[in-house]
Amino acid sequence: MEAFGCDYQDVQYNKRRVVLGQIYHYRRGVTSRFHYSVGSSSSLGYGIKLAGSNASWSQGGTVTHWSDSVTSWRPRTGTTKTVYYTAYDYGLYWCNVAPLKFAWQVMPNGYSGGANAYRTSHRPSTPHCTIRNERGAQITVSRNRNTTWSNGVSLTSVIGIDVSSRSGYSNDVKMAFTFTIRGRKVCGSRDSPADVSDPTAPGWIAVHL
Repeated sequence: MEAFGCDYQDVQYNKRRVVLGQIYHYRRGVTSRFHYSVGSSSSLGYGIKLAGSNASWSQGGTVTHWSDSVTSWRPRTGTTKTVYYTAYDYGLYWCNVAPLKFAWQVMPNGYSGGANAYRTSHRPSTPHCTIRNERGAQITVSRNRNTTWSNGVSLTSVIGIDVSSRSGYSNDVKMAFTFTIRGRKVCGSRDSPADVSDPTAPGWIAVHL
């Protein structure tokens, strides 16, 4: 459903956690770093609840927002499975929704910034790899479209559900790798991270033996 004629209701939900990307190290011997630069964009979900006593919140769609700062997370080494996130602001709106219905919407309205991360137990299948890299080699992966996180925006405490996030659409979302042991590979779930023939293909990125 498409929203129009929204009036701001002076309810602001600041600093909602938004997942931007992930890097997996299955072997030691690599240092990685995640970057989210000026102009980086994120496709952010928003919540919608139609007017009515029996209505409940659901995801209504996505909108695109851009960062206005350069953010780099600290380097990671060793074996690790890391999810990177920042924060965006959301607001509560009363909207006219086609076709001729009214609804509450919780929508993103600003970039809070910040850099944080958490560990995950998730282990995706990433069979598409580069050749083995020599010691001291460096690779920077820029993906136009990352994997969609169905619960990437943390709104449960506000409306009872989380909504999706996906970052990309520019070359300003980067994953940089430096190899301290020879023989390591960078691998992707959809294609090799070095393959630019389809830069919009979403996928997971991992480092293998």
